[in-house]
Amino acid sequence: MNILYPAILLAVLFPIAFLAFLGSQNMYRTGKFQYNLLSMGWGIVAYYLAAYINSTIFHNGWADRDQIVRFIAPMVEETLKCLIVFYLIRRKDFVYIMDGIAYGFGAGIGFAVLENIEYVTAASAGIALSLALARVFSTNIIHATGTAIIGSALGYSRLSNDASRVFFPLGGLLFAIAGHAGFNNLVTSGATLIFAFLYAGVGIFIVSLIVRYGLRKASIDIQNSISMLDNITANEAALVNRARTLDEALKPMEKYISAEDMEKVRDFLILQAQLGLQRNNLNNAQNGPLRDGIAQEIDSLKKRIDVVRHALGVFCMLQVRGLFPENNIPFWAILEQRVPATGTGRAGGGLWTNLENRTKESRDMNAK
Repeated sequence: MNILYPAILLAVLFPIAFLAFLGSQNMYRTGKFQYNLLSMGWGIVAYYLAAYINSTIFHNGWADRDQIVRFIAPMVEETLKCLIVFYLIRRKDFVYIMDGIAYGFGAGIGFAVLENIEYVTAASAGIALSLALARVFSTNIIHATGTAIIGSALGYSRLSNDASRVFFPLGGLLFAIAGHAGFNNLVTSGATLIFAFLYAGVGIFIVSLIVRYGLRKASIDIQNSISMLDNITANEAALVNRARTLDEALKPMEKYISAEDMEKVRDFLILQAQLGLQRNNLNNAQNGPLRDGIAQEIDSLKKRIDVVRHALGVFCMLQVRGLFPENNIPFWAILEQRVPATGTGRAGGGLWTNLENRTKESRDMNAK
């Protein structure tokens, strides 16, 4: 079999696997798949645009090949790749920093995949596979992490209305350019491959720190926004942040409800988390049109939550409540998000409130 085909497969699938892994870290499921595809598609477009710009600079004698590789290409490529992220973070359905990281990573992967194919197909059959492997764990990571860092900076500054709105994105772009240029200079200077891998590893480490920070900040934002709007305790609001251990927490319910209903419970908690994040965004948004857009997203989330809640049914929801006793964590307060304008005129509107009140009355009587 021609060794070129496995090399191309490796050069394409590994970067996409990196992107899929990063997506799995977004425990609140906020990123949209179509935007990930759009980011990757733009990365491919950015590759062709960068190739055209770099070749134009070279053919016009404005810089030699070495200067382009060391300094100009990093500036051109990182700037072009981040344009799609700049567009996506300004949309009303952009939720939090992890989305910016994912979209930036996607643009970098799209760029890297096409570049991989060009390098691998141009190489001799004897080194095609080793070249693909080397690029996957070095150059690909540089492309992806650079744009991911820019995406995190853009996502962080999205709701700012001060100097940080410009400072963070610009700082992220300069950081990505500096890292890319540093890597290119390292490789061009004849450094051994192990140094290239180590350099790329630094990029992964930085992105992992940003991911951890983003998840921690999201956890705080969810807890604060739910507590503030719904007048419930911090412990109650913190429950929706247990997405990473959700399967373990809900495991005792497996013997009582179907797998389909278990998935609905998971979806319910995830939607609650998304609602908390968007409420926090609404509180911090400075731009009028952006605020209106976020408010529309919140209304949409409320409707979806209401649909899932009713689909679960009384028995399933009582099982959920029994799983978390009130003297531990009142799980029901999270699951039964109060919807504005819900009154006694709505069928079943006061059912769960009455159950809650009667339970409290019974507990008080027993205490006496």
